Amino acid sequence: MVKRTFGTALQLMYEYPQYTYTQSAAAYNEWMAQKYPDLTPKSRSASRKAAGSSRRHVGRARPEPARRRIAGAPIARGKRWYQQAYGVDVRIGWNPDSFGYTWQLPQIYKKSGVDYFVTQKMTWNDTNQLPFKLFWWESPDGSKVLAYFPHDYANNNLNPVRLSDDLATARTRATGMTEMMDLYGIGDHGGGPTRAILDEGFHWADRGTEGGHVMPKSEFGIAQTYFSSIEKQIAPDSPEWNYQSIAKGYTAPPAVPGKVDIPTWKSELYFEYHRGVMTTQANHKRNMRESSIETLNAEKWASLAWLDGDKYPASELTEDGRRSSSTSSTISLPAPASASSIRTRKRTTTSSDGRPTKSRLARGKM
Repeated sequence: MVKRTFGTALQLMYEYPQYTYTQSAAAYNEWMAQKYPDLTPKSRSASRKAAGSSRRHVGRARPEPARRRIAGAPIARGKRWYQQAYGVDVRIGWNPDSFGYTWQLPQIYKKSGVDYFVTQKMTWNDTNQLPFKLFWWESPDGSKVLAYFPHDYANNNLNPVRLSDDLATARTRATGMTEMMDLYGIGDHGGGPTRAILDEGFHWADRGTEGGHVMPKSEFGIAQTYFSSIEKQIAPDSPEWNYQSIAKGYTAPPAVPGKVDIPTWKSELYFEYHRGVMTTQANHKRNMRESSIETLNAEKWASLAWLDGDKYPASELTEDGRRSSSTSSTISLPAPASASSIRTRKRTTTSSDGRPTKSRLARGKM
């Protein structure tokens, strides 16, 4: 799946010079470098194009992780990998598919050099709707990131009717907004845009530049460019909201001429559509937590030993952290799984030193 998605994206970038492709998981890039090194130079070259900058990396973590249960290490490791492999510093937390987010995530992001956050599924909530598009998300300590809710992350067209409808909705949720960022492509977990989608997009983009009578101007671009541009337009005052206040009724920020008025959200982002993600597969969650703790403890003890003159086992600890964080994806950690998937995890879960951990399948009530 990863090879096909990367290969298709690279081919389309050469066919459509203005097309841009965004990739969020460091693990996928690493797998490609290890298993398909013939594609890696092409990928790296495309990543560094001076004109067009067709490919961009976002996300910072190794796989797209379960942000309900998060530590800073996976984000830091993802950042380091992108810096070492591509010479880029990623500033966007790109998590369109995770099942909710802890309130401490903005703090962890800011301490890791991440200033922006993109997610989508919160609009599926069945009880407490969050009528936001662009907003500040602030942690209890005051750290905040600029967050964005796309309308979806698997739009299979660039139809002007859909885009116009989405923009109209965006303007009601972010007063004064004149530009939005749209995510498009085929499939969930791989695929990406097709030639038909790109042909449709370029067709209507050309019409939009001929005076704007058919549809608003549209262009292919990257998320960082969008955030850098719209951040300068945000009004200084931002009303604060949480679940208690929004339950009494939400009111959009008042309009300020020439500015985009956005709220500040001061709470967790609880996803109500997928329930039970904190309790299902308790055995796997326990193993993951223990692995994370043991990996961190190993680094602490190794640091103390280094102060006493021992060699610091950097490569071994890096590999331990890579294995630990790679099994905390948005699907494997929080979601229900089939019996065969559980058995596979039981066989492959390891401790920080690589030894298999003892585990039993949880039966009966969780």
